[in-house]
Amino acid sequence: SPSLSPSPSPSSPPPSPSLTSLPPSSATSSSSSSSSSSSPSSSTLSVRKHVSRKKLTIESQGIDLTPDLLLVSSSEIEEVSCSICFQLLNDVVQCPNGHMFCRNCIEKHLEVKENCPECRCVLSAQLLSRCLFAQKHVDSLLLYCPYRFVMTQESIDSLASAPLSPTPSSTPPSSSLSELETVYWEEDEEGCQDHIRRYQLEDHQRDCIFRPTLCPYGKEKCGKVRVKDLSAHYTRCNYRPVTCPSCDSPGILPALLQQHLLECSKVMTNCEFCGLNFQRGELQLHLKTCEKSTVCCPFSSSGCDIRLPRLEMEEHIQSQVMKHMLMMQNSYQRVIEDMRKEIQTSLEAKDKVIQELEEQVASLSNVAHVEWKIEKFATERKTPYLQSRTFSFFDMNWFLGLFTNGDNEKSKGFLSLFLFLEPGPVLNKSVSVEYTLTLENEENYKRKKKTF
Repeated sequence: SPSLSPSPSPSSPPPSPSLTSLPPSSATSSSSSSSSSSSPSSSTLSVRKHVSRKKLTIESQGIDLTPDLLLVSSSEIEEVSCSICFQLLNDVVQCPNGHMFCRNCIEKHLEVKENCPECRCVLSAQLLSRCLFAQKHVDSLLLYCPYRFVMTQESIDSLASAPLSPTPSSTPPSSSLSELETVYWEEDEEGCQDHIRRYQLEDHQRDCIFRPTLCPYGKEKCGKVRVKDLSAHYTRCNYRPVTCPSCDSPGILPALLQQHLLECSKVMTNCEFCGLNFQRGELQLHLKTCEKSTVCCPFSSSGCDIRLPRLEMEEHIQSQVMKHMLMMQNSYQRVIEDMRKEIQTSLEAKDKVIQELEEQVASLSNVAHVEWKIEKFATERKTPYLQSRTFSFFDMNWFLGLFTNGDNEKSKGFLSLFLFLEPGPVLNKSVSVEYTLTLENEENYKRKKKTF
């Protein structure tokens, strides 16, 4: 059986052990091969044994560091462990024969069997009694602070590949070793070195400056940060909004601060010509009057390409009056010539449009659409010949003629429709006419068309 480390006194410093905490199931399997005189409770205790490591290492089932794994003296758990969950007693109650259990564990057991798991005496929730002495003893046990330990990288990688849901420490183990993920924790040299009593554990965990917490700005993006390191973390956190030192604009992310400073109108900058300091927003106004800034000659549009400091430009203008006048004259002549060409081009384009419009008008004037509607045709067809009104196109008069029973023997029984040119003087004019005749019969509001 594994050797147990000695129990230190509360006043003495803890041993500097290289220890491993075996999970309850491991202790059970090792105890089952020992002598049969072992008590049921002692055969399932979590124990630590010395291993050849420089750091204190804890082995757990699941991702919780339960108080029994944090005991400074692992041998003390033999006297104050629950025989149901195999962990430190919590809210200690006992049966009439003095066997102690966690209240939550025994109440769940009594829902299935109303007897004591140790002595098999008849037991109910009403027969349970508190054991203040045992509770006081459990509460006074010395524990390591949970924030003294960090999960090993191997366990982190293992959990990442097969993540498990956290198991509450009060829940008794119900799975075999092969069904649970084994997690290893190692002592962190920079972790909390405090030893606390069991009853102080919750308060200490809440107030411990080594407690990992999320950055309020970056959340999961920053990862876990110890409470004591938050202030230092804030100085380099890429998600903590900062204030522009120049314009006092709040809420700027550090990653965007540099870009903001390149555009901020309140950032102080030097005039590249005179060296004076101005806010970036005022620099452009200053450059319009800076005597040392380089400016173009006012006659640059006329062809003078001289660039001089503003202070020297007046002298240049005075000394080059005639040259500038000639440049202006040549410039105006070029402008006038360009305008003349532009007007000429515009006139030519308009002439072309006018010509196209005239051609369209001429084309439309040679098209005629004539509609001849014969009312009560059933009566009118008794008349052998019907004639439309005259109409004009190509400066000639035309009319339509309809023979209601054909215009000869061959067409008798048919309608014969013709386009006629009205007799009259024709002044040596030859006309080519393309025409279409369409008969449309309306009967019972249904129209029938035939085109020739």
